[in-house]
Amino acid sequence: MTFGERVKQAREQHGWTLQQMSEFLGQSPEIIADWESGKVEPTASQLQKLSRLLGVSSDWLLSGKETSAAHLYRQAHPDHPMNFWEFASRYWWLIFAVGAWIGWMVQWLR
Repeated sequence: MTFGERVKQAREQHGWTLQQMSEFLGQSPEIIADWESGKVEPTASQLQKLSRLLGVSSDWLLSGKETSAAHLYRQAHPDHPMNFWEFASRYWWLIFAVGAWIGWMVQWLR
C-alpha cells in the first residue's frame, strides 16, 4: 500500500470527503487528491497536521508500519494490561458517563 492509499483509507474511515479534509487542513482539495494519487507528497509540516487529523502516526502514513514505543511494547507484551492514560484515552466516554451517573446519584440522595 502506498502513502496515498493509506491517506485515502484513513480519510474514508473517518467518512470525510476530499472537500471536508481540505477544509480541516487548510489545503485545496486538489492537493489532497494529488497526495492520494501519489503525484506529490506533503511537506513535513503538512504531514504532521495530516497525521494528527487522521489519528495515525506519520510513520504509518509513510511506511505502513507503526513504530511508536507504545505500539512496539504492546506487540512485544500482548498480555500486559494498559496503563491508566491508555485506558482514559480509549474509554473517556465511559469515564464521563460513570462520573455523570455518580453526580446524578449524589444529587438524588440529598
